[in-house]
Amino acid sequence: MSMHGLRRTLSIATLVIAAALTGCGTTTAVAGHDTVARASACANVSHCHVVASVDVDGDGRPDQVGWRQLSQDAVQIRVGTATGKLLVHRVDVHLWWGGGAWGGAARIDGPAGAELLVGSMQGAHTPMYTMLTYRHGALVVEASPSPLSQRWQIDAAWGDYMGWARHIAGGHATMTQSIVFRAEDGDSFTGNRVTYVWDVDHWQRTARAAISFPSEKSASAMAGFHVKGLDAFPGLG
Repeated sequence: MSMHGLRRTLSIATLVIAAALTGCGTTTAVAGHDTVARASACANVSHCHVVASVDVDGDGRPDQVGWRQLSQDAVQIRVGTATGKLLVHRVDVHLWWGGGAWGGAARIDGPAGAELLVGSMQGAHTPMYTMLTYRHGALVVEASPSPLSQRWQIDAAWGDYMGWARHIAGGHATMTQSIVFRAEDGDSFTGNRVTYVWDVDHWQRTARAAISFPSEKSASAMAGFHVKGLDAFPGLG
């Protein structure tokens, strides 16, 4: 065998071994390999950094979530899916001190896939979040069902506490908003708890009940988010 033939044989053998080790033996197979196909949310994009790796589109595979700071007034949330698609959504954050805050990713509603929280409005003690979700191939805003605000609002102050809690009831995702105010005695808190159940494609209010707490310690325990994967007060720690 000539030297040229030997080199060609060795090159072919190397490719075969590499294909066996990676499980990607052809160009088509490589394109379908998760680590290759997943779009890089921040590749060659200025002022962008990856904030999460989580299933957003509901296919069971992790997607890459990027945060791009467009200005102090706006951010762009970028999701590179495991199938190679790039999803983007601009969020107005001019009412959050410092240009917005990443709030985290977690299952909130009924469909598979995590929702994405962006701190977009902030009062003296009341953070509010724009929630993004995957629908029909795009990132869209999922409004809070509460009549108080389309943003998802929580609170912790001397005079009041507000929180959201998620649980599964009868196989359906449920979000409960609790709001209490300090009573005239100065120690106890009273208010209401409103329950919303995910019904096919929207939140449906199903119950409202009066609640009370004997002390600030017990009242404050329900404040913030009580959702697996989220901090109680996202973006403030």
